[in-house]
This record gives sequence, C-alpha cells and structure tokens, in this order.
Amino acid sequence: MPARTFRIKRYTVSSNKLRTSARVLVLSDLHHFEHGPENAELISACRKLKPDLILFAGDMLTGRPSQSFKDVFHLAEELASISPVYAANGNHETQLRDYPGAYKYLMRRLAASPVTILNNESRIFEISSNRFKVTGLELPRIKYKKLKKPSLSAEELAALIGRREDGDGGESFHLLIAHNPQFADQYLAWGADLTVCGHFHGGVMRLTEHRVLMSPYGFPLPKYGYGIYEKDGRHLIVTSGLGDHAIPRRINNPMELVSIDLKPCAGADKKESYFA
Repeated sequence: MPARTFRIKRYTVSSNKLRTSARVLVLSDLHHFEHGPENAELISACRKLKPDLILFAGDMLTGRPSQSFKDVFHLAEELASISPVYAANGNHETQLRDYPGAYKYLMRRLAASPVTILNNESRIFEISSNRFKVTGLELPRIKYKKLKKPSLSAEELAALIGRREDGDGGESFHLLIAHNPQFADQYLAWGADLTVCGHFHGGVMRLTEHRVLMSPYGFPLPKYGYGIYEKDGRHLIVTSGLGDHAIPRRINNPMELVSIDLKPCAGADKKESYFA
C-alpha cells in the first residue's frame, strides 16, 4: 500500500458547555482524491482516531454530473460505521443542483449511508453526556464567484440558518459546518462555539503556518486562509483539505485530516490558537 499522502492535524478546543471530552474529525475538499485504494489509508486513520463525531465540510466531489460518485458513497458508508457523520454542501455539491437527477441521486445515496445532510438545517443530539447542536450552512453559488469580493450580511446569514439560539437556547455545544471561510467574521459573530471550514485548499502555497498565498477568488493573502482562529471564546478552524482541484500543486501545504479534541473548560491547551 502506498505511503499516506496526508497528515493528521490536531487541535484542542475547550468549553464550559462540555461535561466530558469528545473527538471530532473534519474532512473537506477531497474532490474524488483517493488516499490508497478505495481510500483505505484515510478510512484506517479515521478508525484509529476513534472519533465521536465526523463532519464533512463540503466538496467531497467535483460538481460534474458525468463524474462517478462511487468513491464518495464508499467513504461515507465506511465512516458512518465508525461514528455519526454530518455533512453540508460545498460549492461543488451546490453546483450539482443544476443537474437535478444527479443531485437527487447523490443526496439519496448519502442519506442511505447513513450520513445526515444539513443544508441550512440543524440537529441536536447527545454524545458521551454532552449535548451538541450541528448546523450546516449552504451558500448560494453567487457567493463563490471568482474575481469578486462577495459580502454576507448578518441578515443574509440568519435568513439561511436562523439565529444561533433558535430551538436550543444556547445550552448545547454548537458546531457550524460552513464550507467557505471568506465570511469567517460573520460566522464568529453568529456565535457557534466551533465553526469548521475548507474551500481554500491552504491557498496552494502557505507562506507561514497560518498565512496562505491565494484564495479561490483570485486575491492574495486572505485573512482566514488556514488554521485555528479564536474570538470571544468562539473558535473557527480552516482545513487545507484532503484533495486538489483546478490547481494540483501544494507548496508547504500538506493535505490533512483534522482531529479536534473537545474538552471541558478547565486547563485546555490553546497554544495553537491564532487570530488575525
């Protein structure tokens, strides 16, 4: 079997909303890239990490109806046998909405995996004595238009996913799956305890650990390009992803599987935290 082509990137986030520790894995931006035959290396790594929860942060495929989804279905089925899996669309899944037959087939098969699809929806559940709420954000395609600097107002965000406290009162540890980190300031202000993003692929090249060269919009040095950010006790993590699309090159920017250890508030290690 070939050597693993990704690293495991670990973070620790603490919260007074947690009673016990839990581990969350984040996968993003595979674009049909396979790590070993049928993603055997990736699946093995996920099993060894023993997660309590797995999040798909979008672009697990490339948005072409002629593309086979067999690899996506196999990965989803294997990971759903490890822990609950929650997913939200990236721009490539959203692009498939232009092809209703292919899109419905994709969603139906993923739901049968079973993966819980959260496109502008939320779920509340309990794991290991912890109460979690997961919200998935799906943005309209215009928010991804290249060579533009799109905006996202608080009102637009609330129209898509409601207010943070809706249906919960703020008691749960709240996770937001938001593929596009371009609007990270709005996500942090919205108020989830932890937001996970992808989309930027680490900026093709990373100049420093947290500074990336280019956003997919075509502009250099995006504010939220890669890593973990914190503001007012809320965290946001941007992963470099597990695959490539359009520009199949990476410089100082390895593919990665993200592992986040969630811990009760006392004495969590925040040495990796960074805020631009």
